[in-house]
Amino acid sequence: MLHRPLAVALVASVLAAVVAFAQHHQTPIDIVRSTAQTDPGPKLRINYPDQCTVSLEDTFGAATAGYTIAREWATLKATPACDASVAVGTDTYKLVQFHFHTPSEHSIDGVHAPMEVHFVHMNTNGCSAGLHPLLVVGAMISAGPNAGELGKILAPTPLAPQASLSVNLRALLPPTDSYWRYDGSLTAPNTDCSWSEGDKTKQLITGVFPESVNWYLLESPLHLPAATIRKFKALYPEGNARPLKSLEERPIYHSGTKAGK
Repeated sequence: MLHRPLAVALVASVLAAVVAFAQHHQTPIDIVRSTAQTDPGPKLRINYPDQCTVSLEDTFGAATAGYTIAREWATLKATPACDASVAVGTDTYKLVQFHFHTPSEHSIDGVHAPMEVHFVHMNTNGCSAGLHPLLVVGAMISAGPNAGELGKILAPTPLAPQASLSVNLRALLPPTDSYWRYDGSLTAPNTDCSWSEGDKTKQLITGVFPESVNWYLLESPLHLPAATIRKFKALYPEGNARPLKSLEERPIYHSGTKAGK
């Protein structure tokens, strides 16, 4: 009989070998402008209210489904208490939460931004809504003087979770007329649905996270003062961004008025 540590190591090696020979649609990726195709699909529509109360949480050390969140996968998460959604064609996706990464998880033509924000939405039909029940709108955050509504969340000193905060949710987004779209995955382990990728332990062993996301990366960035960005980085000194993954044979689509190529 194999000892437990040896058995676990053997299972991990087998799973890793299987993953190595499989093609996966993981996130994040590098967006190469010159290879983006014109998006033939319907436009992304934003239905966010002007005023919304959000609760903030630093997820480092939090326990969920018997799994303690390591700093590597932790983030500053904001959960809305309002009716906010996006729509694509006939599908509507309700805003579940938004959170931040440093440095940016995606890159554009090989260049990362200091931070990135992800607005995570779930299809109103729930986990059973096809292969991609989630829709995430991402935006890069660069250093600049105009913090806007984003500063309400990240500007307080010291930066710490607050019980609740009222924000103009629509103003948290940059212009949404130009974006890149592709099919991808979550960037942290997740078991909110019965994903085929298995439980969080299996996801961490294989490095394959739920491939359930319609990704929309906005072309226009948000801005925060450099001091505010440094303050956020201090929460996650080693960063909380997942490394870039291979695009494989996935197409990247561009929609909008800016040059996608």
